[in-house]
Amino acid sequence: MKIAIAALGDNLDSKISPHFGRAPYFLFVDVENNKVKNIEARRNLLATNHEHGTIPQLMINDNVDLVICAGIGERTRAHLQQAGIEIRQLPIITVKEALEKEGIQVKE
Repeated sequence: MKIAIAALGDNLDSKISPHFGRAPYFLFVDVENNKVKNIEARRNLLATNHEHGTIPQLMINDNVDLVICAGIGERTRAHLQQAGIEIRQLPIITVKEALEKEGIQVKE
C-alpha cells in the first residue's frame, strides 16, 4: 500500500497540512504488513500555482492508494475517488499520529 500525506514539513513529526493542494510537502509512505517500509518526502512545487487536477494526477501516476490530509476541495476529492484512491481527512496532527490512527506501525 502507498499512502500520500499532505504535510507542513518533510518528516514524521510534521503536522498534516490544513489543505491538500497547498501542502508544502507530500510524504509518500510505502506500507507492508501494516509497517512502514519506506518514506519519501517531496516538496510540492505546485503548492502556490496549479491547475485543477494536476496534483491528483501526480497521486494517480505514483500509484497512491490512500491520501491523508486535513482539508481537501470537492473537485479534488472527486478526481481522487474516481481513480480509486481513498481519502482520509484527519485533524491537524503529526504524520506519525496519522499513520498510527490507520493502524500502521512506525519505527522510531
